[in-house]
Amino acid sequence: MKLYYFTSAHFAISNLSLRRLKISRFSELNDPFELLAVNRTDPRDHTALVNFKNQIDETKGLICFSSGWSNPVLWGHYGDKHLGICLGFEITNHLPCKVKYSDDLISIPKDKITGIAKPNQQTLDQIIRRKFKNWKYEDEWRVFCELDISTKENGNYFQEFSDEIRPVEIILGCRCEIPTQKIQDLAKTIDPKIVIIKAKISNKNFTITK
Repeated sequence: MKLYYFTSAHFAISNLSLRRLKISRFSELNDPFELLAVNRTDPRDHTALVNFKNQIDETKGLICFSSGWSNPVLWGHYGDKHLGICLGFEITNHLPCKVKYSDDLISIPKDKITGIAKPNQQTLDQIIRRKFKNWKYEDEWRVFCELDISTKENGNYFQEFSDEIRPVEIILGCRCEIPTQKIQDLAKTIDPKIVIIKAKISNKNFTITK
């Protein structure tokens, strides 16, 4: 499955040079409803689910991808206002998890003894992929990662490129000032087959194109 990762030119070059991607923590993401897209009208449920989020945040993270790179809003929000770079990856099919967008919060069943909401496996799967429908433009897929202390650097965790997460395309934003030749030379050190694309705005519609 081919998926796309938007970032600034500076971080894209760092990612390619070091052959890795930064793992995001749930507490760092720009949506405060991450892992909390749940009906929490009972104060006990709110406390329990906040604690649940904090526990997951200590051991797990994620890398966020999109299914395409033609949406100009994605470039504006995540590609450094079109000055950045989008990295295309071939990812083993079993790894990515598709985000589901909704108007509604999830209802979690109550524990029979405590009376407090307790996620089961089914509701946990919903929690980790549920977002408000207005985020739908991201067309997001997620790869979840264990936080490995051996990859920790300056407080951040990283996922190395591998056969399961393999770079296959590099798209320079339409305002990106990095010379294409520099990216081509860097890409050759990773895989000569990586495709380099210089993006431009379409003359026919509101899309970013080759």
